[in-house]
Amino acid sequence: MKKIISALIFVAAISSVAAAGPWVQEKGRSQFALTTAYTHFNTYLNPDGNEKDLDDHARRLEFLAYYNAGLGNDSDVSVLAGYSTTSSRDPIPGVTSHRIRGISDLSVRYKKQIHNKHSAIALIAGVRIPGSYDEQYLNSPGDGSFDFEAGASFGEYYRERNFYYSADAIYRVRTGSTPDELEVDLEIGRVFADVWLARALVSRISCTDGYSTAHTALGTAQPRVESFSYLNKDKVKIGAGLTRQTGRLSSVGFTVFQTSTGSNVPKDRTFYLTYSVQNK
Repeated sequence: MKKIISALIFVAAISSVAAAGPWVQEKGRSQFALTTAYTHFNTYLNPDGNEKDLDDHARRLEFLAYYNAGLGNDSDVSVLAGYSTTSSRDPIPGVTSHRIRGISDLSVRYKKQIHNKHSAIALIAGVRIPGSYDEQYLNSPGDGSFDFEAGASFGEYYRERNFYYSADAIYRVRTGSTPDELEVDLEIGRVFADVWLARALVSRISCTDGYSTAHTALGTAQPRVESFSYLNKDKVKIGAGLTRQTGRLSSVGFTVFQTSTGSNVPKDRTFYLTYSVQNK
């Protein structure tokens, strides 16, 4: 079971842009994966958490590459990079842009496992380097912030049931006027017939400060802010995924992730298609 989790773990990493679970690659092992992600939304959640029509339909297509390598001493490092292109059907001045293209944020994360028996615990540290896109719109692919992050992950797996669960907590210190974030990710998964992995995912991201959408072009409150990266965002995302091991060292996975509740964020839905391969 532990080997299967290691082989298929990448899909959750892409879904939350975080290394899922406390398990790490063994020294000398590495993993490479390619993902295509499609996101769309035509509503947003206002400061009170109510869903409002946007009078526009925004879409985003991302091409992501992920590399994860074991360093020894129960630790590994992962790198996530990519390119995104966003389109808007009926752009709203100051809110959505007709087209945003650019390099996606580059994430580098180090994970150190400090306990590994029936349960496992790992410490996490990383940086996120902003991409080359325009970050001021509601449909921007990111906030354009240079971030530092630290956290921990806990998980357990049960060989007799081919079942596991994990919980991650990450605090993200963000530069400039972008408010800091706290991210909590929960995941459960079960392996069927030794080659299928079914997963359920929940992710919560909340900001420590910031403005509401009422202070943007979507509202009339003062003071006015020009960039949607300054918002006090709060969102709960839920998702599900199914992955099939296509070879001894390769897998293909499909995941859907959508914003369920929150405030000051698009009510979006994302579909991920991932191919992953290990070196040995």
